[in-house]
Amino acid sequence: MRKLLTNINFWIICIFFMLLFVLHYDQQIPYVKDIGILNMLHIQTRSIERILFIIPIGYMAYVFGAKAGIFTLIIVFFAILPRALFLEEHPPDAFGEAVLAMAVALIFTLWLETRRREVKQQRQLINERTEKIIQKQKAEQALSELASIVNSSDDAIIGFGMDGVITSFNSGTERIFKRTKHSIMGTHISKLIAHYRHDLLDRIFAVIKKGRHEHDYESVVIGQNKVDLSITISPVKDEKGDITSASLIARDITEQKNLEREILEISSREQERLGQILHDSLGQHLTGLSFKCKVLEKKIQKLGIDGLREPHEIAELINQAIQQTRTLSKGLLYFELEDKGLVNALQELTSATENLYGIRTHFMYDGRTVVDDNNTAVQLYRIAREAVHNAVKHGRPSTIKIRFGAQAGGIVLVIKDDGTGTGAALDQDKGLGLRIMKHRSDIIGASLRIRADNNKGVTVRCELPLR
Repeated sequence: MRKLLTNINFWIICIFFMLLFVLHYDQQIPYVKDIGILNMLHIQTRSIERILFIIPIGYMAYVFGAKAGIFTLIIVFFAILPRALFLEEHPPDAFGEAVLAMAVALIFTLWLETRRREVKQQRQLINERTEKIIQKQKAEQALSELASIVNSSDDAIIGFGMDGVITSFNSGTERIFKRTKHSIMGTHISKLIAHYRHDLLDRIFAVIKKGRHEHDYESVVIGQNKVDLSITISPVKDEKGDITSASLIARDITEQKNLEREILEISSREQERLGQILHDSLGQHLTGLSFKCKVLEKKIQKLGIDGLREPHEIAELINQAIQQTRTLSKGLLYFELEDKGLVNALQELTSATENLYGIRTHFMYDGRTVVDDNNTAVQLYRIAREAVHNAVKHGRPSTIKIRFGAQAGGIVLVIKDDGTGTGAALDQDKGLGLRIMKHRSDIIGASLRIRADNNKGVTVRCELPLR
């Protein structure tokens, strides 16, 4: 009601009605009949007055709707009805004119309502189309911005089908792989990254078809330079959620890998220095103590003192310390790769683990696998040693097995224990030793997987593909 009373159109209609009522009953209203409004307006019949009532009725219907127009029509009809029935010379004719005028007003009201609905629908349709156009423009703008972001990325972003054929790529691909657009589009992904052979792609697609992502590391030779790439392959889905293709993001991490290599080299040099100190300094010092204990034991025997076992026991303990020091120093010292150098080092690691910790340790070798690259052999040895150390420290195993040999498409190193398989072994993201093992595997382009089962031990598997 308050909204109605504050609407200017409502008061205009009210004033219009008042004027028409005054005009219609001018002879019955004092002072008004003396003015002679009809004569002044040159209106000779009351029929015209009744027709004029159509105007405010239609205005009311146009502004406030059909219900307001029909309600106003009813009020007007009962307002003009007394004059038509009681004040006119021919009441039937006057009543017919009133009914006809109201019928015209009703038709006009319904027509206006139809037009209002049509206009409303048209406006709604226009608004919907405008909204769709705006949304489309926003989507196109967002898509354009996304395309600009992708194209401006320093990473290589490549789209390829389930058959491995490249269908799209960004400018970063040309920069990283130093290839032209025409030499990339339509070629197989293995043309860019030789590591992705058809059999490996089948395995990768088997993973991404399940909606998972595949993370990999690859060293590739581009031109005269060796480039380290961090690679992520993800599934691409259509509107229905079906996987139709895949995307590959390759990031140049050469600088990061060089830094990691430097850090590991520094760590290896420090370990080598500590091993040398243990061997040359502490080892010799313990050897001197052992010699003095033997001299002391002989002097006691010459003095004829029987039953004094302490000097002999001290000498035995020192000899054990010497043996442990040699074992530790041998594990820390860097070894040069010779004929089957890695195999010999793994055998020594097996023996040292048994002697130092008293844990049964078995080494299995296929007898034919040889690693020619000295750096690769060193990193594999460090991984094996770290895995054994973690098993002893966290798993409390009774048996450790080390297996080294060939497998389809590469070399495999497996360290398995029968410990608890819990604790730090499960936390692969926080353990420093596990992160170092992962870095070492990345440096040589190998994949590292760690599986821990409660009460069944931990299995560390390092797979090195053939290049």
